[in-house]
Amino acid sequence: MRRLLQSIAALSAKHPLVVLIAVSLITGLMAFSATRLRIGNDPQEFLPSHEKVDAHEEIEEKFGGASFSHTLYVRFSPRGGRLNRVAGRYPRDGGRP
Repeated sequence: MRRLLQSIAALSAKHPLVVLIAVSLITGLMAFSATRLRIGNDPQEFLPSHEKVDAHEEIEEKFGGASFSHTLYVRFSPRGGRLNRVAGRYPRDGGRP
């Protein structure tokens, strides 16, 4: 690995113009690619054109609902549990006792 890096450094020192042109070309290609980026926050926008995706959309239209949902799980503590002991220390308005 060290030998590879030394040979790259030697090549760069001997031919700085070639290195500058190569880096400029790579930067230009990356800049062009950046103009083609698409940004969105809806995951369904990025689904491919496929028969399964079409079937899913048709089912969603007929029966409603969303394909992305959130579920909240609530765990109740038995009487005298840690949650009740902690809640008993603080008044209901959220301030300290």
